[in-house]
Amino acid sequence: AEAAAAASSAGAADDGEAKVRPVVGAVAKNASDLIAVLCSESNAPLFLRFDRDEYDNASALANDAADDRGGENGNGAAGKQQEQQHVVAKKAEDVSGPLAALVTSCVMTLPTQTPSHAALTVGVDVAAPPEAYGGFARRCIDMAMRRLGCDLDAALGCTTASTAGMVID
Repeated sequence: AEAAAAASSAGAADDGEAKVRPVVGAVAKNASDLIAVLCSESNAPLFLRFDRDEYDNASALANDAADDRGGENGNGAAGKQQEQQHVVAKKAEDVSGPLAALVTSCVMTLPTQTPSHAALTVGVDVAAPPEAYGGFARRCIDMAMRRLGCDLDAALGCTTASTAGMVID
């Protein structure tokens, strides 16, 4: 009898449907309400804006830097280094957008709220108008990896302050 009560309180209902824990329901409702506000036609330009051209250029430079195959003449790495030196440093937060920077900052400083951050990131990625603001989750992941890279650089004593032309504060 105690096992049945424990199973029932852990989520199994008598009618075969799983019960949702109150905290999960609250997170889902809050995330859903916030996503509706952020992705509305009038608010999307304010919250979801990002510099698409700069983001695409920085992503291309990062992919080129990771490509260790070199050029046809064998000096591809040297040419890529010179090309990267001419990139004007921009804040990654400006390039990825204010909401992506905020969500990433919250993920880094409030890890106990991870389900909320994940729900918000995925929800905005799905609900955002794709032609103007698509790729939100990708930008959040990119920001998180850049921040992690900067933290690792600082921990290892590296002096690199930018990655693919983007500066992380």
